[in-house]
Amino acid sequence: MKKLICICICMFVLTLCIFTACSTTEELPEDTEDSTVQTVEPKTSKTQVTVNNEEPQKAGGIDNIYAESAYNMDFYGIESSFSELVERAAYEEWLDSCGFYDRTAAPEDISILAFIRYFNIPKEDFKKANTPPPEFDYDEYAVYTDEQIDALYSNDKTLLAQHFMNPNAINVGGEIYPPIWFADCSLAEVQAAGITKEVLEEKYEDWVFAFSEQSSMCQNTKKILDAWNEETSEETTAEK
Repeated sequence: MKKLICICICMFVLTLCIFTACSTTEELPEDTEDSTVQTVEPKTSKTQVTVNNEEPQKAGGIDNIYAESAYNMDFYGIESSFSELVERAAYEEWLDSCGFYDRTAAPEDISILAFIRYFNIPKEDFKKANTPPPEFDYDEYAVYTDEQIDALYSNDKTLLAQHFMNPNAINVGGEIYPPIWFADCSLAEVQAAGITKEVLEEKYEDWVFAFSEQSSMCQNTKKILDAWNEETSEETTAEK
């Protein structure tokens, strides 16, 4: 039953992402003073995919989570080995309270981090549940790496982003901006977020490949970059 619930959670999150874009202000570990834009993509989930739909925010399936979510699939699934750390009735009651069964839950509400926090799972217990049987190789079969587990228990948004960030997103000091955020934002908002033109230009090229040039995030990002280049040109002219 718990294995089935785990699978259903992943499917629920994927479906939910069709209709709602993930906010960058969700309640996650406290922010840190580090405000460096992450340009090197973190280790990605084994379930990582890219999308090639003209309108990814309207498409279905796993593709959408990489257009609309802050974190990768490892963050949004709960394997049965972890759910078995608590009583089945309590686990199902938690899912129900989060809105899982009536399909109103936000993805972050039923993430592995939310599970750890709600049930106050000790780190050592989590590690034991994460370790595969002795006959399996740890690196190949463990659900999370030691570094990912440390990030989940760190209360550090920057560290969490380093190990779980959606590889298509942009990270500024632990604050994650998924591609869909750029479908409806202004140049001023991008600059206020601390995102540099160089990082946005690099990500734009990735998004064109992943989501197509006609996607809403790519179209709006192109407008932002054009306005940014024009602004830079005007500033250069004024300095002469």
